[in-house]
Amino acid sequence: MILFFGELIGATCIAQTKIDTLNGSITKERAWWDIQHYDLTIIPDFQNKWIIGKNIIQYNLVGRQTDTLMQIDLVEPLKIDSVVQNGKKVFFKQFGNIWYLTIKQKQQTKNNQLEIYYSGKPVES
Repeated sequence: MILFFGELIGATCIAQTKIDTLNGSITKERAWWDIQHYDLTIIPDFQNKWIIGKNIIQYNLVGRQTDTLMQIDLVEPLKIDSVVQNGKKVFFKQFGNIWYLTIKQKQQTKNNQLEIYYSGKPVES
């Protein structure tokens, strides 16, 4: 029992360390694109303490793209509902506060755009 508990704590610490490292770091999933503009729209529901949001991100490619994953940070308990690029849905997965979008990027170097739709109940201050 003690061995299992120790392994559980060790695995949790390793996962948390990886998440801490990913937050704010320039990872390979961030290095290939350069944000040019955010266009944020937030619709608050004050009574239910809920928000619905949309973030249009305009970006340029930096160098040659070798990765199809784009790293986006969105703090829990907010969740991405959908992502759209060029009128097509983009696959995404979550790893804590890190979200990976599978971008099938054509080699257009400038003026790329995607729309991220999200919602949730933000943590109160």
